[in-house]
Amino acid sequence: MKKNNLNLSLGRIQKAATQIITADESSKIIPICSAIYIMCPDGLRIISAGHSLNVKDYERLMIPLHGEREALFLCFLGDLATTGIEGNVENNPIDFAEVKILKKDRIKQLLKYHDPIRISEVDFCHNPIDGDARYLVFGHPTSKSKFDYKTHKKFDSVPLKLITSPITDKNLYQKYGYSKKEHVLLKIQKNITEGKDRLILPKTKGLSGCGVYFLPNLNKSEPSGAFKLVGILTEVDFKRRFAVVVRISTIYGEKSPLTF
Repeated sequence: MKKNNLNLSLGRIQKAATQIITADESSKIIPICSAIYIMCPDGLRIISAGHSLNVKDYERLMIPLHGEREALFLCFLGDLATTGIEGNVENNPIDFAEVKILKKDRIKQLLKYHDPIRISEVDFCHNPIDGDARYLVFGHPTSKSKFDYKTHKKFDSVPLKLITSPITDKNLYQKYGYSKKEHVLLKIQKNITEGKDRLILPKTKGLSGCGVYFLPNLNKSEPSGAFKLVGILTEVDFKRRFAVVVRISTIYGEKSPLTF
């Protein structure tokens, strides 16, 4: 039932996922990073990694409408709040970005293509257990994204779906300058085993900003697509074999943000 429950969760999670793109001087589409939609009481949010939404380039960044030729400029959607100013991660260790969308017409337009994460689907007080392989990383690597230049009809992307487990050793967090209160470190490596097959992960560039979810009923026999958003992935380090996740509670506090 594990695969069935995973698919049930994915059916909902993928509807809240998106990408951020730009275009060069020749109008070639360039994928930048992943992002997710969260619906808050006062409007819609796009959440991503701060280092990817470089303030200097903000006016050139867009959200594609998947399956369509159209894309929307972020600067016309709402205000940007970010810690990763000009990609300066060293001075901004809590790496996240948020675009607040308050205009009802823009929200209505985006909801035609996406189903945002709800507050009830967010875990603000998550407590990881070492070796608990019920964590899902869901995002869009740039290597799996493309625009159909022959027909110019649509932007398309194949998502990466990775099940993994957290690292809870506080010494490892301290060694590399992370806080267990603010981050979750996930185990990750280039070569993975799935059943009898040995797989090689695609290049992970573009995963920054994607959602990381806990699937409580992944291994249960009863059908269940339950999930909780835990945080935003901001870095993949194959050399050290971990991925860095900024907790949602780090961004919004440990209580449900009824006044986001």
